[in-house]
Amino acid sequence: MSSVMQIPLSRQSSQRPSAKPQSLLPTTDATMAVIERVFAETVEGHVHEGILCYSDRLKLLRTAQRLHIERFRANLIIALVQRQSRTIRPKMRMAADSAAAPRCWRVGSILGIVMLVEAVTVAALCWTWRLF
Repeated sequence: MSSVMQIPLSRQSSQRPSAKPQSLLPTTDATMAVIERVFAETVEGHVHEGILCYSDRLKLLRTAQRLHIERFRANLIIALVQRQSRTIRPKMRMAADSAAAPRCWRVGSILGIVMLVEAVTVAALCWTWRLF
């Protein structure tokens, strides 16, 4: 179930302990709930594997402002959609992506390897010089 469907159409007026827990982002206005669902669907179009570019986030926040959605609620909807799309991403794919990434060698590592090879070469030359 997508996070868009978890946004309820209305809020219950009384909260009883035996009542079912409320869905995410309860609202009192049915029209505003529909607007927020449409905004959440728009956000889903911009989120790729739980990642949202900052420029897209700013555009979405401006869109929310035009739709008269409070900035806090807009950020909350964005976070819900990101979290929901991140949970769909398979864990094995993340491991494969990190293994396929090229290894970044630091200058110190390269210098250490070169010095080790030089030390082994000098030791081998000294050992062979003593034999003759």
